[in-house]
Amino acid sequence: MHRSEIAIVMGGMLTQQVTAFVGSVWIARQLGSVGFGELAILKNISTFFLLVMPLGLDLALLKHATLYPPRSAELATMSTSVRSIAAALNVLLIGLTAAWFGPELQKIYHEIDHFSYYCVLTMVGVMLAADVQISGALYRVAGRLKSYSLVASYSQSLMRLTLLIFVLLLGGEVLSVVWVNTIAYISSFLALAYLDSQEVRPPSTISLQSIRESARVLRESIWMAASLLVYQSMRFMDVLVLGALTNVQVTGQYNAISGVAQIIQIYPMAASQMMGPRIAESYRIHALDGIVNELRHYLDRATMLGGYMFAGVAVFGTQLDLVFGKSFQFSWMLSVLLASSWYFSAILSPFGYVLSMTGRHRTEVMILSVGAGILIVSLFALIPMLGDVGAALSVLSGFVTVNAIRCAYVVRILGMNPLRISDIIPPGTFFVGAWIVLHFGSMVLEPSLVSLIIEASLYTFLSLAIYLFIFTNSAQRARLFSRLAAYVGTK
Repeated sequence: MHRSEIAIVMGGMLTQQVTAFVGSVWIARQLGSVGFGELAILKNISTFFLLVMPLGLDLALLKHATLYPPRSAELATMSTSVRSIAAALNVLLIGLTAAWFGPELQKIYHEIDHFSYYCVLTMVGVMLAADVQISGALYRVAGRLKSYSLVASYSQSLMRLTLLIFVLLLGGEVLSVVWVNTIAYISSFLALAYLDSQEVRPPSTISLQSIRESARVLRESIWMAASLLVYQSMRFMDVLVLGALTNVQVTGQYNAISGVAQIIQIYPMAASQMMGPRIAESYRIHALDGIVNELRHYLDRATMLGGYMFAGVAVFGTQLDLVFGKSFQFSWMLSVLLASSWYFSAILSPFGYVLSMTGRHRTEVMILSVGAGILIVSLFALIPMLGDVGAALSVLSGFVTVNAIRCAYVVRILGMNPLRISDIIPPGTFFVGAWIVLHFGSMVLEPSLVSLIIEASLYTFLSLAIYLFIFTNSAQRARLFSRLAAYVGTK
């Protein structure tokens, strides 16, 4: 992926995270921690559905679409076939939710009125969001990631935030927010459908061969869906169990800081968007050193920006009550544990690409199942004793287990270790810098939202200095300043 593509994708993910954060703050201040907690539970249930409904095609097509000529009739036939199958199954799933799954969840989360109806309404939007995710794989392989990012990241996020502010200003409640999310998903689906209609493609016909190809893709995608479901369940199971074992207020507070911690994954995920197809191609031609170089190049970049964001969340997370409101409280232990969890997940998740893209998707499922099992047992054991801290500790233990086994297995496959001891230096250094800024800032500034902004800005400038004078040499600094001067000169 070129720097311009990374910048656009990263900008899109940043737009998603910033608008999600602003929207979360707006919801928290308008609906309080109780309303925020209700939406947190519903959001994480919809996350579960969004993992199941694409049937793993959003990952499998990254691999299989590379086997066809670009924009070929065969690719169009295969992709249309598997997407139609997914859509039909999703319609059945919506019916099952209305008839059984929603009412059963209503019994568990009995504090939330009309929860069953919320689930069905959410499912309609999620079904279209699932197709948008499948389209994302085809757009990536076709080299149209910029167009996809503009629709799925920028436009959808900005529309959601605009509608959210509008409906809450008019006095809307939880149901209004659910409708806003559904409308945002529908808009992205329609926008991509329009872009696809503008593409000139050769006519496609369904044949016995195309049916066989579709079946082959689906057989593999189901395993990939299972691996995604198991792994991603480690990102939402904590909220669901916490909501069931405690109350919506505690759940709302936990979800607020967990949502902030997700900014840690912005750059790592943006930088890894095109790694899947490249890893699959390198393995196909037996270029294992190419896979190692791919991972090493990624780690060199991701540990820097990811480390900066990790330290910011871990240290300044205790001050987020100044943002979300007085009904929210965040402990330092909760901040550090959640920041560490998201950092491990973001930085090391591309190692899962090596397993999925080299035909070891079943092994990936087994590894993820071990981690998910540890997570679930830990949640039910620790939440009754430690509350939200127990949930965060459980998530961290699950992520560490999964990624440790993953990395060991990948090293065995490649015969080389892309990881280095020095990879832990950037996040550790940034953590110390953030702690120094917060410590001295609290000595001279009264706690307020303005003081938090000042301290975060000082931390950012300090991090830039740390990067320039500790993690780069003189030649690299000269190139950076030269590029900056050239960029400024063009403005």
